[in-house]
Amino acid sequence: MQNLSSFSMKQLLKYCQNDLKQFSLRDVWNAREDTFTDDHIKILRLSQIISLQITKISMKPGHKYLKITDSFFYQLIAVNAFPALMLQLCLISTTGLASYLKRWIKVHDTDSFSNLTCTLNECPGLSKKDLINECEDLPIQISNNNEHNISIFIEEHPMNIFCINFGGENSKQLNFSFVATPKSIKVNSKQK
Repeated sequence: MQNLSSFSMKQLLKYCQNDLKQFSLRDVWNAREDTFTDDHIKILRLSQIISLQITKISMKPGHKYLKITDSFFYQLIAVNAFPALMLQLCLISTTGLASYLKRWIKVHDTDSFSNLTCTLNECPGLSKKDLINECEDLPIQISNNNEHNISIFIEEHPMNIFCINFGGENSKQLNFSFVATPKSIKVNSKQK
């Protein structure tokens, strides 16, 4: 897709918002900051979205990032929506991600099973170290898988896992698999 306009994207989203369960915006060339923004996300029915992917974005010269900010996380929090996320070149921050994680913990601190994976690539406001610092008082355990990946387990309910890939070199090829029992947890990372 090339030279996709903000207006065209809004029209498309309005047309298909009722039936949309998985949203994928991929392989866009010459994207501008307004190609996909928080305003576009407001059109989506986030409570029914199970997967949201914005990847393989090539920005037009003079444009650096899509205008997707922490407002995105707060929109998800407002409807208790926790889709699998794969985002690239967005202006989200560590603070917004921490708020989203805290809400996920509050909702999933139960015996039910929940597994959420987020891949956040080339988002300048994110820092793995800062996220770990923001979460130090939470009832969680953090497994530092490598320099780009962490897994977060709720202490009382270790079957509930929140995995974050901070866009390492192999972020598009990592495949996480989980084997979990209440007393032991193994996290395996394999290359495809």
